[in-house]
Amino acid sequence: MAFPNGAYYYNCNIVAKTETDEEGQERKSYDFNCVKFWGKPTRATIVKAVIRSELDETAEFDLVNGYNAAVEGLLEGAEAEKAKADYIGYLRRVQEIKTTVKADLAAAGYDTN
Repeated sequence: MAFPNGAYYYNCNIVAKTETDEEGQERKSYDFNCVKFWGKPTRATIVKAVIRSELDETAEFDLVNGYNAAVEGLLEGAEAEKAKADYIGYLRRVQEIKTTVKADLAAAGYDTN
């Protein structure tokens, strides 16, 4: 939904849960993260907003640099393996975000490119 100032909001990482109220009645609720972005809702814009809500650019560069250091042999043993695993986990998360955003945009009738 667009707001008059041009901002959009995208809900992500949605997890359904069941809660019991004071009267013992069960109800379904959701935990989620909400990211804000401006401009036309495109896959790239939303993906960037979600990634930045989870990891800032400095942390992302640290992952890339750690991976490259491990590949080049500048890190060894457990430190190298952790750097590689952390970066590969990040790449998997980015792919997951891209897939989810594409599906959400398609369901909402937006261009998915």
